[in-house]
Order: sequence, then structure tokens, then C-alpha cells
Amino acid sequence: MLRRLVCLSVLVSFQICAQADDGLTAYQEGSFAAAIPLLEAAHSKTPEDAVIEAALLSSLVSEDRLDRAAEVDADAAKFSSTPEVLTARAEFAFHMGDMPNAEQKFKSALQLKDTTARVLFGLSRLYHAASFYR
Repeated sequence: MLRRLVCLSVLVSFQICAQADDGLTAYQEGSFAAAIPLLEAAHSKTPEDAVIEAALLSSLVSEDRLDRAAEVDADAAKFSSTPEVLTARAEFAFHMGDMPNAEQKFKSALQLKDTTARVLFGLSRLYHAASFYR
């Protein structure tokens, strides 16, 4: 009896977690197309969540949905002190070819949190492109 109760509670908690999925799991797995609708829904519920905003912007850029990414980028300007959002905005600027803006945002994100691998990778991509891939 106790075993069934434990199994039932685990199953219920798993279903609650599955329902509470805001798209970050799909984003972290690299399933950007699947993550975008979930992140859009989560963003409409909690527009003040910087992590969801950053994940949404990165997903849109990865899927080349640039019109919507430009809207999210403009909306993300309110999170100027969050390294995740600054990094996503820098990636968008890099994707659009705005290298000085991308470099400035990457460096700002690096000053806020120097252990962010995406910032370091973004800067390396930026400098590699600036060196004409030599």
C-alpha cells in the first residue's frame, strides 16, 4: 500500500512539473522550434522574468525569426542589468551584423558575471569574425 502511495505521489509530482514547463527545458536541450511557443506563453504570463526573455530571444534568433526577435529585443532593453539578457541581445546584434553593439553588450554582460560561458563564446566568435577568420 505504501509503495502504491509513493508511486502515485511521484507520478503526480512529475505531471505537475510537466505542466509547469515554461519552455526552458526544450531551450536547454536545443529544441528551439519546440521551445518558442512554450516560451511565448510563459513570457505572456510573466513578462518580468529575465531568464525566459533571454531564452525566447536566443531561440528566435536561432530559428531566424528576426522580425519577432527584434520586438523581443526592444522589450528586453528593460533588463539591462541582467547578464543573460545582455548576452542574448548581443547574440542578436551579432546575428544582425551590428558588431560594435554586440561587443559592447558582451563586455557589459562579462562585467556583470564573468563566469558566463555564452559571453566568452560570443566574444570569441565576434573577434574571430573581426579577424576575417584568420
